[in-house]
Amino acid sequence: MNDIGTLLSLAGTHWMMTHLELMETIGLVRALGNSYRLAASEPGSSAIYGRFTLDFFRTIVACLVR
Repeated sequence: MNDIGTLLSLAGTHWMMTHLELMETIGLVRALGNSYRLAASEPGSSAIYGRFTLDFFRTIVACLVR
């Protein structure tokens, strides 16, 4: 394979990874928006949803640190 073919295949891989990361970020923002919407809909449930969101992010950070 020539140099241009190699560069194009690497660029395609880079764009694919960027797209996947962007879609995962959008999914995370949607999940947070739904959690906030549910917490705001009922006065008593805000503590439950807030606690769930905090535990979720604590788990994510713990997995990333390892």
